[in-house]
Amino acid sequence: MLLPRHLIDEVFQAALYLTSDKQEAERLAEETMVRAVAAFDASREDADLRVSLHRLLHRVRIERRTRAALRTLESLSPSEIQRVLMSLPAELRMTVYYGDVAAMTYPQIAEIMSVDLETVISRLGEGRTQFRAALADALKPAPRNARRSAQAPSGHELRRSRLEGGTSRDRANSGSAQESRAPAAHQSGAPTTHQRRHQRDAQCGDDHLNQ
Repeated sequence: MLLPRHLIDEVFQAALYLTSDKQEAERLAEETMVRAVAAFDASREDADLRVSLHRLLHRVRIERRTRAALRTLESLSPSEIQRVLMSLPAELRMTVYYGDVAAMTYPQIAEIMSVDLETVISRLGEGRTQFRAALADALKPAPRNARRSAQAPSGHELRRSRLEGGTSRDRANSGSAQESRAPAAHQSGAPTTHQRRHQRDAQCGDDHLNQ
């Protein structure tokens, strides 16, 4: 069957509001349309078709999110999944556990937790939302500064280290050269400034006596 253009545009707008992402909305609307063409017959009235399309849109969105969550879970170890699940409040955590891990029905969960069906549905929805958010936080890469601290020093740091090392060596070499020159001058027998002045004074005295 061919779907009316105005309903196709309407479903896309609804998908855009659901996802807040244009590309994801296009994929969601496209999958909804493909499944609608295969499942619906041409005898439906527009009013019934409109409701059915929106219902199918929500079902497809839930299925896509479930598939994405399963792919995410497959990339985590059981201990990581347990850690994320334990971060939820107790009531939501147990509802999610009974519904998604133990695969119990809503009436069974309601009986175990002594609440009505509406409470089970509400807690399960909120618990799944918080669980997905906690999973997203667990999968976030480490902060950039933390990664850099564990990496090798940058080129600037290496150059600065070499410069500081070279300056230290230059000072050490200069000090050693001065120390080595001082004894050499003393050992060569060359007169010091004080000795030369004393010799000059003595020579002047001798000259005066000779006159």
